[in-house]
Amino acid sequence: MFYKEPVFRAYLCPSCFGLTEIEPHIYLEQTDDATRTQIRANVLKAQRDIEAFFQPPFSLPTMLICLTEICQNRLGGSQALGLAYGTVFILISPKGANRKIITHELAHIAVGRQLGSLAMVSGRLPA
Repeated sequence: MFYKEPVFRAYLCPSCFGLTEIEPHIYLEQTDDATRTQIRANVLKAQRDIEAFFQPPFSLPTMLICLTEICQNRLGGSQALGLAYGTVFILISPKGANRKIITHELAHIAVGRQLGSLAMVSGRLPA
């Protein structure tokens, strides 16, 4: 059952996994103000990049962003820099907390939203 995986439980209750909402839909582990400001800027720029390509508006999915390996391991994350879970949420690893990786994962979400969930689970949409 997918809901037993830590990352899905973290999606349902980010605070239960030590993540704090820094903006609507953006959850981050505790860090300093400068890092929070940089993450916000990276996400905003990534959102603009996606809107420039796919046309606005693009509403952000829930984003779980880990800045330490401890957080990443607690959420059961892999070695991937980021992972999109359907069209619902993404997990960003410590090494992926930058504009390029965030944009890449948001592109997965945008394509999935345009083509639909059926295309994603049927294999018509490559990973």
